[in-house]
Amino acid sequence: MAHRSVGPRRSESPRTYLRSTRIIGAVSVLVLGGAIAWDFADDGFWSRHALFTGLVASLIVVAVTVAVLNEVLERRQRERWSVLAQYALFDLVRTARLV
Repeated sequence: MAHRSVGPRRSESPRTYLRSTRIIGAVSVLVLGGAIAWDFADDGFWSRHALFTGLVASLIVVAVTVAVLNEVLERRQRERWSVLAQYALFDLVRTARLV
């Protein structure tokens, strides 16, 4: 059983948000690099297997699209929470001055 400390939850660092995006991007680059190396090793494989070529190309495009959308959504969410934190801080300062 893991011991959880009592207190406010700490937000994760921005690096953890980018980790999944970088993993998806790295896998896409590796698959693309493997396909290029395969083409040099077996000349004409991709032209003989057009359906497989189309599927691999589509998967690479989908993976890159998912990585970009994930990054955009995470950035938007971080900005939204940042604005909320600023409003809360301004309200806390205003209340502290009144007290």
